[in-house]
Amino acid sequence: MKDTESPDKKTFSCEEKTFASTVPLVRDEILDASLTKLHGYLKVVTLDEGSKIIELSEDDITIGRTNECEIQLQMEGISRKHALISFHNEEYYIKDLDSKNGIFLNGVRIAKCVLRNKDQIDIAGVKIIFNEVTSLIRI
Repeated sequence: MKDTESPDKKTFSCEEKTFASTVPLVRDEILDASLTKLHGYLKVVTLDEGSKIIELSEDDITIGRTNECEIQLQMEGISRKHALISFHNEEYYIKDLDSKNGIFLNGVRIAKCVLRNKDQIDIAGVKIIFNEVTSLIRI
């Protein structure tokens, strides 16, 4: 095997094949270039009220029937405090708050789960679609 060196990378020749090694990355150069920020949205679809879009932040959001909930759904089968959406470690989570009828995520009953783009949440017949958008932040 023959070693030839260029200023930014090394290449190695072996039996008529050439392989390139990786170039070391400088952490500060990458961090100075850009960062990303996750924005989450919920599209709540109900038969009687149509649909509405709710922008998520890093604050917890409760879903249920009571006035204390940020998302109020006055429907049969929805508990007073049914579900919690939270933001932790750069991800959104949904958690069942011991509701009687549960939460279904993409057709599967869950207790707690990370939300991914286009996930469909079903709470007592109310469809909620989770959408996420990643935006680039220049420093």
